[in-house]
Amino acid sequence: MSTSVESTDRSVGKRLQETAVAGVRAIAFWIAVVLPVAYLPVLSTLLLPRSLTVVPLDPFLALVALLGIHGSCVLLGHEHAPGYERRVSSVR
Repeated sequence: MSTSVESTDRSVGKRLQETAVAGVRAIAFWIAVVLPVAYLPVLSTLLLPRSLTVVPLDPFLALVALLGIHGSCVLLGHEHAPGYERRVSSVR
């Protein structure tokens, strides 16, 4: 009888893990979609004279950090399929 309880606990744990991974993928996917908007102000700080910008960071460092964050979000979110969970649950 303990094996059925253990298998139920494992299946619940596995579903919880899959849900958490799907959530992280979804968040990373949508950040990667929206993040290119942030390139405009960073690139403008590179092109405008230093006296006209209000960004306290070094523009080149900000651009490198933005590229790193964007690349990480693309890698984490590339397997996200919007609406996939709804299609799978309706088939079951």
